[in-house]
Amino acid sequence: MIKRIELINFMSHRHTVIEPADGLTVLIGPNNCGKSAFVTALQILCHNSKSGFVLRHGEKKCEVIVETTDGHVINWSRKKNGSGIYVIDGEPFDRLRGSVPAKVHEILKMPKVQCDKEEFDVHFGEQSEPVFLLRDRGKASAQFFASSSDATHLVAMQSLHKSKVLVNKRDFKQLTRQQESLTEQLESLKPVDKLEETLAAAEKQHLELQAAATKLEQIKQLMSAITTSQSNYDRYSKQATPLQKLIAPPEIKDERPLRELVASMKIAQTNLDRHSKQATQLQSLATPPEIKDERPLRELIASIESTAARGVVSQSMSAAFGKLSPSPAIKPAEPLEGLLQQIKSKQATGGQATKLATAFESLSPAPEIADTKALQRLLQKLQDRQRTSEISERLLATVSNAPPLPKQTDIVAFSQTLDSIGTKQRQVTQKADLCKQANEELVALQIEFEVWVDANPVCPTCGSETDAQHLLEHQDHAGLKSSGESRG
Repeated sequence: MIKRIELINFMSHRHTVIEPADGLTVLIGPNNCGKSAFVTALQILCHNSKSGFVLRHGEKKCEVIVETTDGHVINWSRKKNGSGIYVIDGEPFDRLRGSVPAKVHEILKMPKVQCDKEEFDVHFGEQSEPVFLLRDRGKASAQFFASSSDATHLVAMQSLHKSKVLVNKRDFKQLTRQQESLTEQLESLKPVDKLEETLAAAEKQHLELQAAATKLEQIKQLMSAITTSQSNYDRYSKQATPLQKLIAPPEIKDERPLRELVASMKIAQTNLDRHSKQATQLQSLATPPEIKDERPLRELIASIESTAARGVVSQSMSAAFGKLSPSPAIKPAEPLEGLLQQIKSKQATGGQATKLATAFESLSPAPEIADTKALQRLLQKLQDRQRTSEISERLLATVSNAPPLPKQTDIVAFSQTLDSIGTKQRQVTQKADLCKQANEELVALQIEFEVWVDANPVCPTCGSETDAQHLLEHQDHAGLKSSGESRG
């Protein structure tokens, strides 16, 4: 089979190369662009005809180079006013005097068919002439089909061409359906990009919700600490109430503990005043925006209001303490120190609560969550791919621990033998299919021939009476004779 045709200074082609396809190759283009030149080049290559119009104008030499699929290269060239010269697989052939080397026909298998004294070119058809036999007399056509053993091959070629056309049409329809299916799949997968953006936004919202949950947990812990401080403050108030009812203590000699206690009370008063100012500022805060779940904030506000009220009570108690006479020395001072420490801690906690309340006021309402079915399906796919990836990693780890493969010897010759066996098997299968198809075509032709004989009892060529059995025997005899000659 020809796989490459190269024309150099041939007719209108300065240098042109084409590579025919495996099946049917069609050359298309406007008139006088050089399509027929390829047919003329193959005719001259096969017949070495004396054509004086093939050399490009102004050039001294033209060439036609053909490569076949089985590795042969045929080079035909002709100089101005010279004869054709062949170079076949590097071997030159010249002084041919219009003849063609036998090796050309062995490689290309496109010679003219000899029938009695006439030759038929069955491989090429001129553009301005009909196909071979249609341009000849009926007698020549009858002689060709009566003496040629290629008629069956021609019919088989026609049948093979028809079957290839049907297969190509079926493949074209199948590929068209596959294209439509893939187009539908691509259309259905277009929303995946938007879904990915939606998933990224949902993940961002999820992280924000987790941060808000963390802050809420911190507020709960803060509220618990405030509740603990409040209980300690109530206990201190209960301890301080009996002090208002005390009478003037007796005079004592050592005043240092009393002075230390007064200094501590002044510090406590200062802290209490500052705490009261903070409570007053908290009371002047605007109401936060309404949210769906506002119970934690309400509890926090109630706790802050309660703390402010207790601050007012503490302030009145401080005023009452100012009117008291110096208190007597008391033995244990640790509870009062612990209480002062708790007040300081409570003040720091109140400042943190104020910051948290201010931060919560600036928060926007939580966005509504859209339908999550598509997201769930996508998450399911991601989980499936994760499992597949884990399985692949385990398999890779198993394979990586496997012992190294044994060192192979040179298998080039063995591979070539296997390839040759495979090629021969495919050739045998193709030949068997061709034989089966030829038998089917032969049976069909015999039936068609018998129908034609019934419809035409007189031979249109010689005028004698037609006999189907006699003609078939004559055809078989001619076929056997031709086969014997080819074997000889």
